[in-house]
Amino acid sequence: MNEAEFQRNLTRFKAVLKREKRYLIKNDGEKVTETVSQKEKFIPIFENYDGPVSDKTKAMIDEIQELQSVNLMLTNQAIAFQKTLMDAIQANLKQPSGTYSKYNQMSKESSVSLVDQQA
Repeated sequence: MNEAEFQRNLTRFKAVLKREKRYLIKNDGEKVTETVSQKEKFIPIFENYDGPVSDKTKAMIDEIQELQSVNLMLTNQAIAFQKTLMDAIQANLKQPSGTYSKYNQMSKESSVSLVDQQA
């Protein structure tokens, strides 16, 4: 493979990364999964290239690395959001669900919300 073909593959890979970024921002998990499988197809191409690397190719690689780091940050942000949401739901589920206490009185009504408003 010559450098021009390698650059075409880099351009295609960059387009996949841009699509992945859009899907991450839109929180479209199904499309993100599709783009990950598309990205995997480029791995052997990049691993097996041993030709010359011009300044233009280096600039493209730097751009790809920046896009990849942004996508990784967006992925970590989405995971953190999901974890926070699940923690909030679990905290609400831990509260007792019975109506009466052991002293034959109605228990206090507990608030169920995702945001703690007691401040």
